[in-house]
Amino acid sequence: MRSHWPDQSIPAGHELSSDPEHEPELSGDHEHELEPGEQSTDLPSVATRPSSPDDTPGGTGPSRGMRGRGMKGGIASRISSRWHNHGPGDRALRRLWVAGLVLLALQLVAMALWSTLLWSHFELSMDYGDYHQAWWLIAHGNIDPASTFFTIGHSFWQNNFELFMWPLALIGVVISHGPVLVIFQDLMLAVAEVVAWSWMLDYAARRLPPARAIILGSGGLVLLLANPWAWQAISFDFHMEIVGIAFLVLAARQLSRDRWSGWLWAALAASCGDATAAWVVGLAVGFFILSPKRQRRWVPVLLIGAAWLGISTIAHGDLGGNPVDLYGYLARSSANQATAMTPPGLGSIVLAVIHHPSRAIDALWAQRVNIWANLAPGGLIGILSPLTLGPGLADLLTVGLARGSHFSQPAFQSVGLYVLVPLGTVAVVSWAAHRFPRLATGVMVTVSANAIAWSVVWAPIIRTSWATVPTATASILRHVQEEIPARAEVIASQGVAGRYGDRKYDWALQGARERIKLSDRNTWWIIVPRYGIETAPVAEQEAMIAELAGPLHAKLVEHRFGVWVFHWLVPAHMKSLVTPPAATSVPAWLATGPAGRAVTTGPTSTWATVGTGQPGYVIAYDYFRLHPARYKAVVRLSTGVPVKVQVWNDTGGALLSSTIVKPATSPQTISLPVNALHFYAHHEDSGLGPFSARLVSPPKDDLFEIRIWSPGGRQVSVTQVGFALGAHQAALSTRG
Repeated sequence: MRSHWPDQSIPAGHELSSDPEHEPELSGDHEHELEPGEQSTDLPSVATRPSSPDDTPGGTGPSRGMRGRGMKGGIASRISSRWHNHGPGDRALRRLWVAGLVLLALQLVAMALWSTLLWSHFELSMDYGDYHQAWWLIAHGNIDPASTFFTIGHSFWQNNFELFMWPLALIGVVISHGPVLVIFQDLMLAVAEVVAWSWMLDYAARRLPPARAIILGSGGLVLLLANPWAWQAISFDFHMEIVGIAFLVLAARQLSRDRWSGWLWAALAASCGDATAAWVVGLAVGFFILSPKRQRRWVPVLLIGAAWLGISTIAHGDLGGNPVDLYGYLARSSANQATAMTPPGLGSIVLAVIHHPSRAIDALWAQRVNIWANLAPGGLIGILSPLTLGPGLADLLTVGLARGSHFSQPAFQSVGLYVLVPLGTVAVVSWAAHRFPRLATGVMVTVSANAIAWSVVWAPIIRTSWATVPTATASILRHVQEEIPARAEVIASQGVAGRYGDRKYDWALQGARERIKLSDRNTWWIIVPRYGIETAPVAEQEAMIAELAGPLHAKLVEHRFGVWVFHWLVPAHMKSLVTPPAATSVPAWLATGPAGRAVTTGPTSTWATVGTGQPGYVIAYDYFRLHPARYKAVVRLSTGVPVKVQVWNDTGGALLSSTIVKPATSPQTISLPVNALHFYAHHEDSGLGPFSARLVSPPKDDLFEIRIWSPGGRQVSVTQVGFALGAHQAALSTRG
């Protein structure tokens, strides 16, 4: 599914011959090291460097005497040993290396603080809940936990065969509370970046004079630090791909040095799931192509990745991301796609792509914006490095051919590209620098500026996209979490469900017509329609609130700051519940505006939203998604002051209709005609110009809202708001 690299080293003071037959053979006295981006041992020679005590004459790397010091022959020991023996160029390299580590450490601290903020504000959705639930249950003795988020009714290990969760749960034995998982994820990304940074600076220092090595190394550091998608990846809950990329980079680095510990790192990478196991396969294939004479050590790596994928498929460990569900459309023609009853097998999908490659090409072209977005901040040309091309293409094909844009969007699925493409960019530019030094410098400066531009455009978007839950709302959610019994079943809005995963039964409320298994009579419902990383429309979640308060007779426990909490004792005969569809009319106590408050005492038939006496909107935020048509906005209210009833198209920011309602002490029903025939264009891409990405599929219908504004003073009481088809549209609908 994605990412990797390596190649062969040129020690300072030695040139590579253009004739492969004159290359020195690897002996037991020298450490062979493949560097990222070198295609073979017949690369053109690079600028020579003065020999130094740690350059073994005629060898292919530093002597074994250098092992065990610093980074075992890497940039740390090599530059450190030259600190007192050479000029300011080598000192500058060491200073750059130290400065890079400091900056990466500061980035880790910033990421940990950001992740802690998201955790404390409940900005964690069902993805985090799935991992949190398994991690918590394993740490508390449930060795084979079932998932109630994705692989419902199956074991967690069937969610993409991510068996590394079991050793990771050992942390939970010691500490199972707090933002442990998300901070561990940040740490693993930092490990991958540090290894890549050391590798790219080592590569530049070996091949180029200090001045140019500093330029290329600095540019590579910028590509790692300025990529906004690294922040996007860690903001989106917790995912094993981010853990696996650290193991993968360590495997590549160690195996490039002829160190068999790389096999262990490769096995750990594969244990992080199907995606990272595919990366392991790509890593081995890349090395096979680059170093055909040294294939023996890469056979175990290939077998590790292939075996993991094979076992996962045979044991049905891929239910969390079934290939048939993601890519089955490629095996169906446009004529039978809608009517096909039997899903195609994996073999049928592969054969269909081979026989009809135009389908795959069309699918990739449809995702061109996200493919560009995933590659561009890392330097783009890094994908051309022989050691990045194979795994990088595997990643792009995996996410690009998946149905929709949810997988192709920049996020955790492509985290390998955010580490590997910068490494490949430095490798490609370093390889070309000895032929076109000025051009190479210009290219490095350009790609670094490009990465900074991506960060400038996207940093504000990422911050506002993920930080949506107000502090007051988070405080209520935290209080509710502390009050819920440990054995109770929790059903929470999917945008905030992650923090409630520390229990056996926990469901994410995703929308209408969803069947929820009621595993315990003691159920708690936490619904936050307007905050969190929500996928369900507001109207669908409000319909569930109305269902709990009305027909189900659940007890309303809390309703402040956008949080609705119900406690429902499930009747003994009920084993499941299907959530209701979105309604076109909702109780007004669900749509309280800034100048209103919900009255929820007594029978539900008497509940209402009343004005606070302050000027402003008494009713707002009642979001409805409607097809283009003519409607009537229907409001039932009583008021002691003139109030304005308005209908807005929030997609286009347009006021569609407005009227003033005169004071009336008895309840009255107001009907307001609404022309909603104009359909506003939905912006598919976010960002600016070439710095754009398509993060999610746009909604199909416009968003409408009814607002009621009061000048304040006397009482305003509203009981119902909604839409009905206009008389003409209703007649057409009836005849249809």
